Amino acid sequence: MLKNKKYILFLITIISIFITFLVLEVGYRFLVKSNIINLKVMLYQVGKNFKNEKDFVIYQPNQSIRHMTLFTKEEIVSPNDIIIGTDYNIETNNLGLVMKKDIYKNDRVLLIIGDSFTEGQGAEPWFYDLEKDNYLNTKLMNLGIMGSGPMGWLSLTNHLKEKNSLNIDGVIINIILPDLYRLKWIHNENQKKCLYEGFCNYRGAFQGIDFKKYKSYEEIIKYEFLNKNRKIGSGNDIIINSGFLAFTKSILKQSKLLKDIYYGIVRNYFQNPKILKRNIDAISKINEIAYKNLYVNIITTKNINKNNYILDKNYKFFFKYLNENKIDFSWCEISINGFHKFDDHPNKMGYKKIRECTSKSILNLNNIN
Repeated sequence: MLKNKKYILFLITIISIFITFLVLEVGYRFLVKSNIINLKVMLYQVGKNFKNEKDFVIYQPNQSIRHMTLFTKEEIVSPNDIIIGTDYNIETNNLGLVMKKDIYKNDRVLLIIGDSFTEGQGAEPWFYDLEKDNYLNTKLMNLGIMGSGPMGWLSLTNHLKEKNSLNIDGVIINIILPDLYRLKWIHNENQKKCLYEGFCNYRGAFQGIDFKKYKSYEEIIKYEFLNKNRKIGSGNDIIINSGFLAFTKSILKQSKLLKDIYYGIVRNYFQNPKILKRNIDAISKINEIAYKNLYVNIITTKNINKNNYILDKNYKFFFKYLNENKIDFSWCEISINGFHKFDDHPNKMGYKKIRECTSKSILNLNNIN
């Protein structure tokens, strides 16, 4: 009898905790619910677009991929809740890099490494103009991939170097300071199915769409988003399996409250210093691959520049690392009108500045002129 009472009390406690969590979650979502345009959706022509390597993502080789960016409210009820940000084509070379010239075995190359700012996300990629320049017998090579950081750059560099027996004359790293907190990533199964086949059971993030079916932006918004997003979840929602444990696990994964606690407390105060160290170690290894012929461009963002970066003590540690290791660097300052209104990425004006900064950096490398 006593054992049954303990079991009942335990069950009541679990149920109470679960109900309390649900109440807190619903209340938190209500408080932070946004009625502004703040959800980013990245559309790519469905089919051959991305591919996962072991621990990083790259584009498929020899492709012309239409890319459109939408910005929406968290709850879409009318076409007015959706704004088209950018629409352009991404052309990749024989290695799946965002550049037009092909790279072959034993080529002498100068690597331009970075994240989406180097890839050129948000406008026609700026690297296409840069690679027209000649630097003796050295080819410029664009290793810019969206969402990547130094650990991912190291994996990509090693992969391409070993696979193609490249002779690396030097490296330019175009970095925004938040890159120092990034981990390596690949597309999950849901994202791959969405990108390759157009079957998407989530909203936001990466989306595969058959642009060829539609004649106008209005048709894309009406059929592909306005109607679809009324039926599916948000972000990277997973399909809920049957069973209480699976349901509970799904709820916890989709919790906005837990996610914000994680990013606001756990990641900022406990994980970020460790991630920073791993990324700095990766930069050191890239420097070795470049035979210490490395130059770092620190690109400003909407919120981080050379006047306020010191608010983050970990960023100060990064600059100390550069100075102690005698790695040359400079700031590449983009004015506020060099960014898109809704997006944190540069516009054509901002990318022109990055191209200019990169050109100057090349001239600062040894034996490259």
